[in-house]
Amino acid sequence: MWLWETRTILTSPDGASWSVRPYGVTNDLTAVAYGKGHFVAVGSSGVILESGPEMHLGLPKVLSPGAVQFTLTGPVGQLCQVQTSTDFAKWVALTEIMLAEPSTTFVIISSNRASSLFYQIAAR
Repeated sequence: MWLWETRTILTSPDGASWSVRPYGVTNDLTAVAYGKGHFVAVGSSGVILESGPEMHLGLPKVLSPGAVQFTLTGPVGQLCQVQTSTDFAKWVALTEIMLAEPSTTFVIISSNRASSLFYQIAAR
């Protein structure tokens, strides 16, 4: 019986379809963490790999009651779904945005007059 060990990093925008990403080291990777928009993998012999920033939704700029402006940054070609919630439990899809540039600014106009609205971005 032969067993091949492959050192592979896979990425997925949706958890269903996966792509192989070369990383150029032969050491074993032993742990992965995520914070501030970056993934960090560490391994034997002091290997540290850090991803580029993932998607980032900037702070909102209130233009008027019901109109909020955001800046979204991420990989060109990434399809993103803008979602909103009033309670962090139930998220509702508002629209989808395809990043044609590394950064794009958009405005959300909402008739929802809830005292607090929360927004998030999900990769599609």
